[in-house]
Amino acid sequence: MNEGTKTMTGNIAARSLALIRRLLYKSTAIIAKQNLRELENRLTEQNVEIGNRLLMLEMQSRMLLSRGSYNFDSASPKINHQPVKAESFDLYLEKFKKLHPHLYDAWANANFGANVEEYKNRPQFSCANHSRPDARTFSGFIAPYLSGRVLDVGCGPYAMPNYLENYPVDLISGLDPLEPFEAHPFEFVRGFAEFLPWEDNTFDVVIAATSLDHTIDLKLALSEIRRVLKPGGYLLVWDWFGEQTEPYDPENKSPELIDKYHLFNFSEAWFEDLVTQHFSIAEKFRLLGEIKYVIHYSLQLKRK
Repeated sequence: MNEGTKTMTGNIAARSLALIRRLLYKSTAIIAKQNLRELENRLTEQNVEIGNRLLMLEMQSRMLLSRGSYNFDSASPKINHQPVKAESFDLYLEKFKKLHPHLYDAWANANFGANVEEYKNRPQFSCANHSRPDARTFSGFIAPYLSGRVLDVGCGPYAMPNYLENYPVDLISGLDPLEPFEAHPFEFVRGFAEFLPWEDNTFDVVIAATSLDHTIDLKLALSEIRRVLKPGGYLLVWDWFGEQTEPYDPENKSPELIDKYHLFNFSEAWFEDLVTQHFSIAEKFRLLGEIKYVIHYSLQLKRK
């Protein structure tokens, strides 16, 4: 057997082993989830605090099981990835201002003002920080879905979101309108979800961690996410939900903020009505009690 044949055989074996390991990790997570959910539901009815602690334990277990397989993904789809050709942030900003001019000033005061100060003064409240219970659960929630090329829409100003720790940085791309406080170790574009610079069908997974409710044109942002996501790929969402909020329509929205940081908030009903036009809900995870409006979604893009 010549050296070329040996190398090719070795590569096939390595990829096969990586696939087997990923399948084992994912099947383990599925079995653990099925066994735990029934117990979680019973305990939560009796004691919300105990139910939440069990939910967090489930997510931490998922994270540990899945992260062990990340280093085996490095042989797969960094294939043929070319550096993105992005426009300057100033050009993106000008296009963004023209989307809904009557909302821009309110949006900018919140997102380029209050949000930035909050990140600088209280980094422990950043959604990428391990000190937050919902950040720890999101890390576990998304871990089994991470595979291939990943885009983090709203990756934040800090170097590495905790929920992507240990994932190969050469498979990650990130986007955020805020100027970074620290250099990102992965491909990064300063821009907006409404104008993604990547080509169609580029990513296996798109993450939106508390970022969709910061868009100015939600439907355009979701359209862009669908465009860059491969058919059958996953959109992984972490966001806040209220019980009774009206569907967001930027054309008919007054410029007043809903709270210090947002033009709108989601409710489960209208969010799911919107996303299920193009996605199926693969999994949904809710933290209960005082943070009962935190929900994580795994949304799989429907194949045409």
